[in-house]
Amino acid sequence: MSEGRNSSGLLRSLVDRIVRLEEEKKEIAADIKEVKAQAKSEGFDVKVITQMVREALMDESARATQREFEELCEVYRASLGMLDGTPLGDSARKRIAKPPKPAEPAGAEDEKKEAPAESVAADEESEKEPEFPAEDLEQAKQRGRDDADAGKTILGNPYLSTDPRRPKWDEGWCERKGSDGMEIPAHLRRKPKAEKADNKKVPAQ
Repeated sequence: MSEGRNSSGLLRSLVDRIVRLEEEKKEIAADIKEVKAQAKSEGFDVKVITQMVREALMDESARATQREFEELCEVYRASLGMLDGTPLGDSARKRIAKPPKPAEPAGAEDEKKEAPAESVAADEESEKEPEFPAEDLEQAKQRGRDDADAGKTILGNPYLSTDPRRPKWDEGWCERKGSDGMEIPAHLRRKPKAEKADNKKVPAQ
């Protein structure tokens, strides 16, 4: 660090920059609070929006960790009888259905490192999920939109739970039902809180 007056000047410059950044942080926080207040006044659930923002800011590694956490939660609920009639999600079912890998004998790891590249590639290829053409997935999404326009409910998804077109149909249906240009749909709103018994007025005798 420089000495004498130069050191004092550098210190002042650093402090001033931090003060300005803190002031900007306060302004940004106030703007975010204002946007959330608007979302609430429109009928959206602010906690869910905050979670969506958090997920949107995740990188791929954090997303994978989050997905594994959610899969495990579902598997735990199933094991504890806490699904309450809600079927397991596709990822959780695949996690359960996937056979455990047998324990590898000592030295197997070294042999794997020396295995021909073609053999390793074939093993990786056999573990991949079957792929559907992108146009089929987009067609399924469009079918969801069309079925929503036709008045079908979300329970009318025609694809099996293991079919990757099933979530695409759901996306199309929800997109259509959630952006009709009118008021916020009921399924995007938080349920109204039940009135507390203590707040009820007792009629005069």
